[in-house]
Amino acid sequence: MEQDNKNIKNINVKLTNLILNIDQNYIKHFLNMDYCNKELIILKNKINNQCTKEEITLLSNYIDITSDSPLGISEYYVKLMHIFATIFNITSKNINIINNKLNISFDISNCLPDIRYAYKTKYDYKNETYTLNNENDDFNDDFNDDFNDDLKYFCLFFLKTKKKIQYVNINVNNVSDKKLNENKMIFESYFKQYTFYLTLMVQNIKKIHFSLLKLINKYFSFENEDGIYHIKNIITMGEIDILIQNIRDQIIEYFFNIENNYKNTIHFFKLTIFHKFYKTITNRIKLLN
Repeated sequence: MEQDNKNIKNINVKLTNLILNIDQNYIKHFLNMDYCNKELIILKNKINNQCTKEEITLLSNYIDITSDSPLGISEYYVKLMHIFATIFNITSKNINIINNKLNISFDISNCLPDIRYAYKTKYDYKNETYTLNNENDDFNDDFNDDFNDDLKYFCLFFLKTKKKIQYVNINVNNVSDKKLNENKMIFESYFKQYTFYLTLMVQNIKKIHFSLLKLINKYFSFENEDGIYHIKNIITMGEIDILIQNIRDQIIEYFFNIENNYKNTIHFFKLTIFHKFYKTITNRIKLLN
């Protein structure tokens, strides 16, 4: 019996270590059903070649599948891979195991567009390009052009900081956790509407990330033995299917909410750019007089 458990553990360590150490670009392919089906056959052949019939039967009974075949075990671990691929596809770059818990840092990197170009009104004859007035003033507090005011507002709303940070240097992972309600907001400009919906969108991405991570850690315990990460506990196929259903429900709700957020963000971003260009063109004409 002890030897049987050891054999089961060895198989599980090998297969789950593969999941936890797989390349980020590779794991995303598991969201494609055709790709999953191909990997299913490859994994089935590997199990068939590397495991004895007795080991296959033991593991099949352990995960509670109806047939003691390499295909059934392969389906189990491909489903596991699909679960982790789903989380990776939303917001992650790496996996860490801390105190037997899975930790996938929330990271969608710096993705804010720098809209400085829409504010440029003063023509620099030497460099033959448009610039911001007093562009080299390092944005001190008494510099009150539109760009500086908008940047200040954005940082205060998005990050809850009075410090003005250039868009390219803003870490979107530090988005404000303030609860936002569209019905209670009065927007004074397209730019403020854009800021609101962008903040709400990033908040929703962060929310689903941590929600799925919490769900994974509820079902699984992770372990690091001599630098080898693996899933310590082996749950049944039935529990895997319940977990997948829970994840699916959360993902459906997430995409339902994020779609409108995304559309509104893009819509008001475009209106912001058009409005800023209208003002800059007006200012450019004034400068010619």
